[in-house]
Amino acid sequence: MIVQRLTCRVVPGAVESIVAMLRGEQARPEGPRAMRIYNCIYGPANTVILELEFEEIGEVGAFWEAWFAEPTSPAFTEKWNQLVTKTVSNEIWELY
Repeated sequence: MIVQRLTCRVVPGAVESIVAMLRGEQARPEGPRAMRIYNCIYGPANTVILELEFEEIGEVGAFWEAWFAEPTSPAFTEKWNQLVTKTVSNEIWELY
């Protein structure tokens, strides 16, 4: 199993907006096997982590290629870029 983890810093006060955007994506039937959204309660403020789960490494690139080709992606990305100040890390992990 493969997990992609993106850690993002967001504009102060924008965590709820980012989480709502990600929950909208989470509700879509196509996509990764699982999607988890983390909001830091104790630790770095204004930080959100997104985890996407895949069966194998090839699915990661295929998912993002398909996602960016969707007609709704440009508007999502524009709003995302206004609310995210920095992508701290983009990691891909293999689970055993």
